[in-house]
Amino acid sequence: MTPRPSFPLVQQILAWLVPALGYGDAGFPVVGVSASTLKNARKGARIPNSWMDLVGGALKVLHLSHEPDDGTTLASIGEALRSWDVRVSTLSGGEDLPLPDRLHMLFTLAIPVLGTRLGALAVMMARMSRSPIDEWLWILRPLDRRFFGRVFGAILKRQKPEWTTREAQMEGLAEIVDARTVERWMSGAISVPGSEMIHSLRQVLGPDAEAILRFARALCVLREDLAGRRGKEGWLGREKLDEWTGLVADVGSCIAEMLKQPNALSAQLGDLAVAMRGPQRETFHRFIQIVWPEPWRSCSSTERLAEAIAALADKIDRSDQDWEAAAVLALWYQCIDPHPSTLEVVSVVFQAPMSTTVHAIDWFRLIEGEWQVRSILRHLAEKGEVELSIGGEPRTARTIPPELQERARLLLTRMSRFSRAQGEDNAMDVIRSLFEGFDPRLSEVFGAQPQLPVHHILGSAAEAALPEDVVRRSLPLSLARARRLAGEIEPALDLLKLHPAPPPWVTLYERRDRAETLVAVTHDFLDRIREAVAASEYFLALDPERIIEAYDVCVGSVLRLVDACAECADSGLAGLSSAPEDPESVEHLVLALSIELRLAVARSRLGVEEAWAPFMALEGPLRDIVARFPTHGKAWAWATIFDEIQEIRSDAKAQAVHFGAAAYFKEICTRCVADYEEYTPPEDEPYVDREVCPDCEGSGIRSDPPEAIADEVVRCTCVVLPDHWRPGGG
Repeated sequence: MTPRPSFPLVQQILAWLVPALGYGDAGFPVVGVSASTLKNARKGARIPNSWMDLVGGALKVLHLSHEPDDGTTLASIGEALRSWDVRVSTLSGGEDLPLPDRLHMLFTLAIPVLGTRLGALAVMMARMSRSPIDEWLWILRPLDRRFFGRVFGAILKRQKPEWTTREAQMEGLAEIVDARTVERWMSGAISVPGSEMIHSLRQVLGPDAEAILRFARALCVLREDLAGRRGKEGWLGREKLDEWTGLVADVGSCIAEMLKQPNALSAQLGDLAVAMRGPQRETFHRFIQIVWPEPWRSCSSTERLAEAIAALADKIDRSDQDWEAAAVLALWYQCIDPHPSTLEVVSVVFQAPMSTTVHAIDWFRLIEGEWQVRSILRHLAEKGEVELSIGGEPRTARTIPPELQERARLLLTRMSRFSRAQGEDNAMDVIRSLFEGFDPRLSEVFGAQPQLPVHHILGSAAEAALPEDVVRRSLPLSLARARRLAGEIEPALDLLKLHPAPPPWVTLYERRDRAETLVAVTHDFLDRIREAVAASEYFLALDPERIIEAYDVCVGSVLRLVDACAECADSGLAGLSSAPEDPESVEHLVLALSIELRLAVARSRLGVEEAWAPFMALEGPLRDIVARFPTHGKAWAWATIFDEIQEIRSDAKAQAVHFGAAAYFKEICTRCVADYEEYTPPEDEPYVDREVCPDCEGSGIRSDPPEAIADEVVRCTCVVLPDHWRPGGG
């Protein structure tokens, strides 16, 4: 049976969504997708021949499919969706956690993201219908049992305004749905409305109404799966779901209250006008063409559209009578990209400064950090002991004080909630208290409760504007600048040398960021000397009597560069664990393999004995990793590489593709093929045959081309060494 990752893969999400919308059975089949495919996809089984059919079918039922004849759009969407799979398959730390614990951080992060958008949507619907905002606050609770009925009522009111009474509505719908069913929808007595009934309403309300009602039905299914039904345990549990729903509504209410003010909408439109002049201007132009009527569709250029939006913002500031349309556009944009001022409101409600940057951070890293903390606390609460290695000594199990074990149990209970009172025990306080009893240095083993690296918040533009002395004092900022200067190898390495390999108690994010940056810089350097490696192999094939001279001139210097690359990568990986049972060892090994393979190719081409030994020595640890983390797509990709090198038949490649690492595997192979490219001298590179060459003095290699070469001189092969990689060259 195929192992399941900590979060569902794309195929599992789509296989849940399609039936939730009311498709996939005999009455409403999905073109190109069989019932067995949906069943296997939901279980997480491999469906290599049907995966793209499932993606295409899901896009069609979502009314998002506008695929051109050549299928390029569908292919690009499929590749983008696979990026979710590869991130999910590389998540570590949640292997032994129950599902509610794994989902908790994801739903916590979703509170500000969803609440801000629902608040904007409620205000927008009130403005478009010219009705009080109170009539639309039900939108803030999309998982309420009465949500489907309220969506149905709103659509009925908009599509059939002439049916002014409930009796008139029931009379108009008499042949499709009876009054008793509608009342049960309104009261929430029906858990999940039937798909056939929704399809029948299309006759009266139209296809757009059917699509909206199907989405409302999917939310009913989600609520039941989260809360649990028919004696089946839910993904979160009813009590936690109610608490989460209330917090989303609280955030949405605050946002809705704020967005009633003209200045908030003016700020949002100002942001949109700036975005219309930025890198994403074409995307926003297309968005406005979809949601915005004439005359804004007639703005042929993004610059003219930006000017028009700026003028609308000015109308809102002046409370111009014609500002209603501008408000609706601002609210549409708020649903896509919330203004920072709205997120500040969220931070007050949610009591978490993190929410002010939640739209710009890496959710997966925060989730991993939370999982690690929960795993530690669960181990402390259940076992009452912890394994530590201090100062390089062997790992030993150490019993913790009973009061700390009780604090860990209590904290686990509190962490399962979505709202936490100020002043409560913090997970890191418990862990610090524990480790300080063994060694003060270990009080920072996991850093602060998942903190964000500075460069994730500031961005590259802020780093570029900071002075050198500020950057050099900060590891995150040095990493950000090193990434930007990767094409200039010496300045990048100089910055990284300021921060030697961090000790184990430095935060996970800093260790991994430093390793990833050093490895990225090493890859860039290897790319730059690829031609020199190939040319060195070419020189080694010269007349044997001249190999030593050729080696001294070129091969030796290139090999020294390769060794420098290895040293650079090793210094970055030194801060990560290499123990197979440690989740961090997966990332360590993946990074190490990406460099060691290229170093093996380079060294073998340079004539080094046992060039492949360091790379092949990593096969054993990799096999241990795959056994310990069977859903890690990148690990399976490297298992495929080892199998192909040794001509072993296995399903490793199928597993790599299944867990989203197809593109990663292709990247490895593409790089390896490029590293094996033969050196082809330029057509104008002079080859001269002669007994003795005065320019190369018998070495066979000339550092500088001569002014002219006599055609009649024969018997000696001379090769010009290009300036950009000869010793002392640029």
